[in-house]
Amino acid sequence: MLWKWLAVAATVLSFVAGASLAVDGEALYKEKCAKCHGETGKGDTPTGKSMKVPSMVADAKVRDGSPAELIKGIRENKKHKEPVKKLSDEELQAVVPVIKRLAAGQ
Repeated sequence: MLWKWLAVAATVLSFVAGASLAVDGEALYKEKCAKCHGETGKGDTPTGKSMKVPSMVADAKVRDGSPAELIKGIRENKKHKEPVKKLSDEELQAVVPVIKRLAAGQ
């Protein structure tokens, strides 16, 4: 009987731990991307303007690109600074839906 209880407890704990480790794409975008790209993805922040960051809004390449294409583009963009370059694949995958939402003008 004890082993059944331990199995259930282990399952519940692994679920709770996994949920707490999930990456929040919205928060990550605000922390790592919004300084240059802006809250709306238009690149209209002072930093974005000085770096000539293009708007993501209505950008078909961003809107229609696959997650893999977007992640590759983020990784290869020479303008991206060190904090962005150090994002994990999991973090970038969490940010992609945010980027796609902004590119769709939402």
